Amino acid sequence: MKILIDTNVIISAIVFGGKPRRLLLNLIKKGYSLVVSEYVFNEFSYIAYRKWPDKAEKIIDMIFSVSMLDEFLGLDK
Repeated sequence: MKILIDTNVIISAIVFGGKPRRLLLNLIKKGYSLVVSEYVFNEFSYIAYRKWPDKAEKIIDMIFSVSMLDEFLGLDK
């Protein structure tokens, strides 16, 4: 099963932890594919570069390297 992840959930999971982080970690542990649309990726990138300009690239790389977002809709299909 694939689950579309919203920008707010991604940012909340990274910055604040709590329920959004537990939700994502539980979904990953249960084997769900977490999906982000091109729009959400662009929105997240914009926010990351605006709020954390020195760390944005590392944050984006970290998200994909830990398989938090397994698939990027629109690019591989």
